[in-house]
Amino acid sequence: MGGATSSTSKCVIIGPATVPDHDVDYLYGQIAIPDDFVDWSGNCGNLSAAAGAFAIHAGYVDPARAVDGLCTVRLWQANIGKTIIAHVPVADGQVLEGRAAQAQTRAM
Repeated sequence: MGGATSSTSKCVIIGPATVPDHDVDYLYGQIAIPDDFVDWSGNCGNLSAAAGAFAIHAGYVDPARAVDGLCTVRLWQANIGKTIIAHVPVADGQVLEGRAAQAQTRAM
């Protein structure tokens, strides 16, 4: 992201899953502002939520699972060694964003 503040200086690395029964590996980094340093020990909830949508967009999730409704994406959060479950609103194999996503989740 960037922005010279701790709340916006973050990065995420997402790749194919190396852990069974997961869709992607997810690695989060908090970038130090005054130093040349990245803290790889934590997590960010907002970026974790975005990682599920990205995994579908990038083709890491089988399109047959992203039909209509909510697609469950299993993220392996490598920093903390935990599974994060993301529920992503989808229609016709595409991630719903903005008002379309809000309308979809309200209808459920």
